[in-house]
Amino acid sequence: MNTYSFSRLTSWWNCKEAWKRSYIDLDKGEDNWFSRFGTLAHDIFEKVDLGKILPQDAHVEWSSRYSAEVLLGKDSHEVYWMDNWKADADRFFKGFSGWRTKAIWIEKHVLVEDSYVDADGNNVPFKFQGFVDRMSQLANGTYCIQDYKCSKIYEGRTLQEKSRQMYLYARGVKEEFGEFPSKLIFFHFRQNAPVVVPFKMEAYEEAWQWVRDTVAEMETYEGDFPLTDNGYFCKAICNYRNSCPNGNQ
Repeated sequence: MNTYSFSRLTSWWNCKEAWKRSYIDLDKGEDNWFSRFGTLAHDIFEKVDLGKILPQDAHVEWSSRYSAEVLLGKDSHEVYWMDNWKADADRFFKGFSGWRTKAIWIEKHVLVEDSYVDADGNNVPFKFQGFVDRMSQLANGTYCIQDYKCSKIYEGRTLQEKSRQMYLYARGVKEEFGEFPSKLIFFHFRQNAPVVVPFKMEAYEEAWQWVRDTVAEMETYEGDFPLTDNGYFCKAICNYRNSCPNGNQ
């Protein structure tokens, strides 16, 4: 039974050539500054929740590790706006005093099963997996899952598309606790801004139908793997940006 993740599914629509290099050729390429920036922040949030460091020590942890882990030992950022991102994160971690709720899940691995209907009307099973950054229980007893983000604040269509990921993770909450989370939160830590998405069953169902449709296409695909020019994504984010004609070659 094949196992899929949100990144594996979304990369199929971003660029099939990149998808092929990652999931067929098993070429992981190279990471990027955005990824390293977010990974360090995630690790600090996890350490706070696990009690490995105190919230008031978060800025020391961030500052002491930033040069080696985000800049990879360089003396300065590549472009000026990266200084602004760093300053935003500095302000947040200096004022960070922890969360108001206790974590129930911390980087929790979710693995669930589903199926799509093939051309012959057969149900074909597959698995979906992912990691929930944080889940807590609110004062009213309901659950809330949270995803840390370093990007600009999601809104509009971007928020709708990004919310699919947490709607998919909500299946894991339902299977373990018998109910869906009442809220999905994107916490944009640079801006210290939570974007709250109230759980809606129709959006949950849409997310899972999107998964089934995508998996069905991927598992029956017989075409080639064309490049897609996604502009800035190709030049700054894609793992193959330095070996692709749409990137920084």
